[in-house]
Amino acid sequence: MEETRPPRPHWRIYWFALVLCCGGALFGYDSGVIGGVLTFQTFTTSFSIHPSQKTHTSAIAVGIQQAGAFAGCFLIWPITNRHGRRLAMGLCSLIFSVGVILETIDSHSLLSILRRPGNLRTRHWRVCNRHPDLHLTYTVGILVSYWVDYGVKGLGDEAGARQWQIPVGLQLVPGVLMGVGMFGVRESVRWLLGVGREAEAGLEEEMDARDGFRVWELVEAGNLKRMGIAGGLFLAQQSTGSTALAYFGPQFFELLVGDGDRTLLLTGIFGAIKVVACLVFVVFLSDRFGRRPLLAGGAGFMAVCMIATAAVVKTYPQPGDGTVTSSGIATVALIYLDIIAYNFSWGPLPWPCASEIFPTRIREPGVAFGVGSQWLFNFVWSFSTPYIQESLGWGTFLLFGLLDVVIVGFTYFCLKETAGKSLEEINGMFDARPDAEHGWKDPLDDATAPQVPAERYQDAQIDNVESVSKRRTAHVESTGQS
Repeated sequence: MEETRPPRPHWRIYWFALVLCCGGALFGYDSGVIGGVLTFQTFTTSFSIHPSQKTHTSAIAVGIQQAGAFAGCFLIWPITNRHGRRLAMGLCSLIFSVGVILETIDSHSLLSILRRPGNLRTRHWRVCNRHPDLHLTYTVGILVSYWVDYGVKGLGDEAGARQWQIPVGLQLVPGVLMGVGMFGVRESVRWLLGVGREAEAGLEEEMDARDGFRVWELVEAGNLKRMGIAGGLFLAQQSTGSTALAYFGPQFFELLVGDGDRTLLLTGIFGAIKVVACLVFVVFLSDRFGRRPLLAGGAGFMAVCMIATAAVVKTYPQPGDGTVTSSGIATVALIYLDIIAYNFSWGPLPWPCASEIFPTRIREPGVAFGVGSQWLFNFVWSFSTPYIQESLGWGTFLLFGLLDVVIVGFTYFCLKETAGKSLEEINGMFDARPDAEHGWKDPLDDATAPQVPAERYQDAQIDNVESVSKRRTAHVESTGQS
């Protein structure tokens, strides 16, 4: 018997993956580059920033970035629905590139305010329900940004504005590549379904599942619960403190080891550890364990690291003269362990979790709500972190540690296990009785859980198959008659 080989993947698959990687790398680079740039004396000179304005400038520079991303998340929606996602992504790449050019201009008051129109970009709308593998490209982008900052720091103040213009301007590389790459990407299947091009989409079943959707369905009991969990996932993700570390790495390491060039070096190592940890997660952990154990374990381990860091910094404050102390080394090690735990759990997992909890009918608006909440909470923490650091000092680490403890409770009482579950099984979990939702036991494994929902979904599947068969028969007959 002749062995049949699976067909070779089409080149468009690799092209699409490359475009997604450019988007993920851009996301990471743009997130990580600003923290180092804010430490450059040449940057403060170019924009006439007084030392007393340092905290306010840091909050505005990063906070307005997240506010723009939050606005872009919703402003882009009408364009994607009407004209498709390819055009929307190309338009956002153009806006982003214009924003980067304005960012690199050596000017003062006016452009220092208008320097980030590029934040009204999609923030990679297409990867809002991204797989954990794509989180790896995000961490690579952060790693590159940290080491670019460290490299241009060596140019010294005599380099002038070029010292900060180089790392900021390099954002154009992945931004332009992503925009150009969209010309070779086919339109989204879901958009084709939404505009009635079913034959081109090739997925009539999904169109049947979404037929007749109304916005108020989102506030029905089961769906409202899903929306709350999606928002809670990203609130928890941003409250771990790891996102703040990514944006303000040099500033956090200054609290641990004092001022000096070594903060950028430690930040660069921090980025490398993120990449390695994420790679280990993708290869060994992502599909081998449930979501909830990883999320709860990660939050618990981060809580220990953050609280221990706060205790060491409080007990053994840094001398401030640049001396390397054993307590400083210990706190840096704790932060590195914290970021490893984050990239094993709350870094990559909230994205697929937010996508998996929604049925096909409401997945697109549900995930959009989750992503919008992610940028909202990202803005809140990125804007407030500089002020928290200034007012609390070592207490910043204690705050994040206590929040991590709360996140463990949120995972235990609110989240449901979705790994390896079908859509029908996940729907059944949301319809199970309330007292079966808590603990680590799967509600579907409870012998007393109601069986009616599962039967209802099976009947719906049968009806859906019959409907699709009738549609296909009618389509064939009409084609033959024409």
